[in-house]
Amino acid sequence: MNERRAATPRHIRNRGNNTMPIIKIEQLECVNPQEENGYDEIAISLNGTRFAGPFSMRRGRSIKLAATEQFAGASARLSLSEVDPGKGTDNDEALGVHKVEAGDGTREPAFFTGRRGTVYTMRYSVRG
Repeated sequence: MNERRAATPRHIRNRGNNTMPIIKIEQLECVNPQEENGYDEIAISLNGTRFAGPFSMRRGRSIKLAATEQFAGASARLSLSEVDPGKGTDNDEALGVHKVEAGDGTREPAFFTGRRGTVYTMRYSVRG
């Protein structure tokens, strides 16, 4: 007897046996803020989708995080942006993009630099 099984959607197949890499943001540090008043509101995105923040940052501030996000494929684009609350996402200013590679382990700090000498560093790890 030939029985046909319906295809199982990918998001259901992966439950319990997740093979997608997961990035964990461990620390974010402001070396030099963008805003002249000294305070930035920083958001973190992966492949263009915001998953953490905004965080209020100033020169020398370092915050520990445990923000995680999955990504498909062998690499992803990790980006920082400085957001202006109440002005919509069209006014967010990109502070740089860092390529994330799949594979287990803690990575060297990622550096993000924007206009006017803005500098941020980030520590992260990848599992999978």
